[in-house]
Amino acid sequence: MKLSEQAQKISTDLNLVNIESGRIFENVQERLDIILKWTLGNAIVIPFDPLTATKSLNQRYMKEPTDNLILHTILAHARTNLSERKVLLTNNYTDFFKEQIVTEQLDLVGIRKYVTKIDQFLNWSKL
Repeated sequence: MKLSEQAQKISTDLNLVNIESGRIFENVQERLDIILKWTLGNAIVIPFDPLTATKSLNQRYMKEPTDNLILHTILAHARTNLSERKVLLTNNYTDFFKEQIVTEQLDLVGIRKYVTKIDQFLNWSKL
């Protein structure tokens, strides 16, 4: 194969890769749109509360300050309705559940189910 033939083959391959990456991007965009639309109709946006931020500074359940703030925000929100059925959907499972104190705190506010994938959450929500 001559150099110009190799260059032509590489050019063709790159064009095919470009087309495929565009398809993959469109697929990801479609799935993101679906989940965002679902979230807008079903999820609750938890407001930021300075008291919760202060608690997160004073009570360290998690090493990472951002995770600790998120945890305190979740706990504060969950306390607003203790009788409601709750689940925590997080992709950060290892950080949130490596410390027993975290699961104990979640349990105290009624969060006893944890899922890491949206499909698991959707199955739970149908129960």
